[in-house]
Amino acid sequence: MSIFYLGFRFLIITQDLRISGTSQGIIERSFLSKLRKVYPEAIIDVLYLCTHNQEDQLEILPVNSIVRKKINSKIPLYVKSFINPLLPGTSVSKGEDLDPKTSCFIIKKNQLLISLSAIDFSFIMEENISEIFGLLHKYKIKVSLIQNTAISFSVCIEDKFGNFNELKTILSKKFKVSYNENVSLYTIRHFTKEASEMVEKDKEVLLKQISRETLQIVTKE
Repeated sequence: MSIFYLGFRFLIITQDLRISGTSQGIIERSFLSKLRKVYPEAIIDVLYLCTHNQEDQLEILPVNSIVRKKINSKIPLYVKSFINPLLPGTSVSKGEDLDPKTSCFIIKKNQLLISLSAIDFSFIMEENISEIFGLLHKYKIKVSLIQNTAISFSVCIEDKFGNFNELKTILSKKFKVSYNENVSLYTIRHFTKEASEMVEKDKEVLLKQISRETLQIVTKE
């Protein structure tokens, strides 16, 4: 996100305002809401550079105008080595899918899994999620995975700066907080039943999330 300010007029350039499937979209929507509260009379214009066609409910954002531009995600990114910069490097771009598709694994250790629910058993609404992400950002906590239902919100995080206890104290004032320390997050791209079973073997599965071709599992050893 880029911010340009002149007088009481803001120009916000962003690439993610999605309301699902991404934590960054929720964080940036929350920022726009807070900006409007701080500057209620300001003119806030948004340039939204997106790579997808899905509806993002932009009409409910508290801004004066939004210009949406779809950008070409097929433009290649060229990555070169600092050690051998004269080599041609690697082109990262959209191309042919792997054939045959092979399961690829990413493992993140020493994670924290937090589950939140309202103390009065009410629904977890968009404003609650925005508030939670605002606190995560404030305490410099990196989000690895999110999952929410009507009455609960779970998030797998990295607490690199040791701020979780302070965050937990703040969250406990408004939510019922449950958490598991030292969990592992496994991400399997092009997952298969065999790959899933291999990851889950001899482990306690705390959370599982499946998208089209990616499986994410939070486990306790």
